[in-house]
Amino acid sequence: MAQPPGFIQSDKTLVCKLQKALYGLKQAQGP
Repeated sequence: MAQPPGFIQSDKTLVCKLQKALYGLKQAQGP
């Protein structure tokens, strides 16, 4: 699946935001 460079860049940003959100949720829940 070939994607335009702009799409890939925005997708990386979205993935980074999602990972940070998931990490924040895990930290909030605690062990």
